[in-house]
Amino acid sequence: MLLATVAVLAQTGSGIIGIDSFATKLQRRPQPRILDVRTKEEYAINHVTNAVNVDVSQPGYEEQLKALPKTEPVFIYAINNARTTKLAKQLLAGGFNEVYELQGGIANWIGSGYPYFSSVANKTSVSEFDKQIDEKIPVLVDFYSRYCGLCKKARPVVDSFQNVYAGKLKVVAIDINDNPGLIARLGVVHAVPTFVLYNNEKLLWQKTGIDTLQEDLRQALVKVNAAK
Repeated sequence: MLLATVAVLAQTGSGIIGIDSFATKLQRRPQPRILDVRTKEEYAINHVTNAVNVDVSQPGYEEQLKALPKTEPVFIYAINNARTTKLAKQLLAGGFNEVYELQGGIANWIGSGYPYFSSVANKTSVSEFDKQIDEKIPVLVDFYSRYCGLCKKARPVVDSFQNVYAGKLKVVAIDINDNPGLIARLGVVHAVPTFVLYNNEKLLWQKTGIDTLQEDLRQALVKVNAAK
C-alpha cells in the first residue's frame, strides 16, 4: 500500500515540498487553490493569504472538495504534515492530478516571510524578545503552537531542564499563533516545535522536532558551559 502511494506521488509530481517550491508553484497559478486543513479556530487566527479553510476534523468536509476541479493543482497545509498527508492521499485516490503539501506548514510560511492574514496583535515585539534573551545565562526559547501535539509532548522535556538548571538556564515560550510578526522577523522558525538556545543574545543552537531532544539539548548546554 505504501509503495503504491509513493508511486502515485512520483507520477503526479505531488507530495510534501519545501517552502520555496510551494511558493513558486503558487505564483505560477493565476488563482491557486490553497486549502488550510486546520480547525476554524486556527484558521481565524492566521492563515496563508487567499487560503480557504477545509476543517478535516469535522464531518462533511468532503462536500467542499467536490467543488474543486480535479485537473487543477491543490495546495494544502496545516501545522505539520499529518493532516495534509491524509487529505493528499484522499484527493489523489479521488482523481485529483496534483496535490502539494507545504513542509513545515503555517510556521514555515510565516517564518519564511511570505504574505499571511492575521487577526491578532503580536504579544511579543522584536524589542521585547531581544530583552528576554539578553541574559548572562543561556536562554532556551521554545517556539510552539498550542494546537500542536508534538509541542505538548516536548513540554515535559523542557520543564525538566528548567528544573535541573534552575538559576543557570532561562526558558522562554513563544506561541507562534500569537506572534506571527515576531516569527516573520526572526526567520528561524520553519516548523513547530522549534527550540533555539541563545547566550548573550547570540544564537548558539537550534533544533526542530522532538526526536533526541533531551540528549541534543543536554549536549548543547554542556558546550555552552564549557566555553565559559
